[in-house]
Amino acid sequence: MPSRIFRFEDYEDPAPMSPVAELALDVVEMMSKSGLTTVPRDPTDNMIAAAMEISGVTAEQARTIFKAMLAASDEDEVELADLAH
Repeated sequence: MPSRIFRFEDYEDPAPMSPVAELALDVVEMMSKSGLTTVPRDPTDNMIAAAMEISGVTAEQARTIFKAMLAASDEDEVELADLAH
């Protein structure tokens, strides 16, 4: 995870953003501060390779484990308001 979130305000001449873009960046920042991140629904080749290297599982086992973890996390509904705490 990056040690710092880069915002347009960090630059001398920030490009104007729509309110929706501002809100999206704020949500991503709140997620990061809450220890959350986003991942692809399907693991990348690099993710599979890392799982295989660290655990000794096959690519198919790594893929199955990844999808099972995502399915389990989908059961825990998170309200956006909870991300701010």
